[in-house]
Amino acid sequence: MAITPRFETRYFEAALPIVMHEYDVAHPSIGFMLRLNGLVVGSDHIMPFISKGDVYALDLYVRVRWMIFRSPACRGKRTNKKHRSGSKEMIPCSFPGGG
Repeated sequence: MAITPRFETRYFEAALPIVMHEYDVAHPSIGFMLRLNGLVVGSDHIMPFISKGDVYALDLYVRVRWMIFRSPACRGKRTNKKHRSGSKEMIPCSFPGGG
């Protein structure tokens, strides 16, 4: 279980997850995550990086998102702005402005 306060924009995100492993409320771990465009770097347990105490757990995660193909709707080639349910028209892009 985790509670994650965060600040997020389209190209940047910072989060501070507070994670309770195996529902152990007495010993939560604190993490940190940064996202710049499609690159994410973070950890769910940053205390070993900043303290000199005994290390019981350590993790690090990295994600690289690279868009190879985009829908024609995302490239601004969609003519009809409304999408009717059941129609064969292109579904609108997930990001406003076609990004």
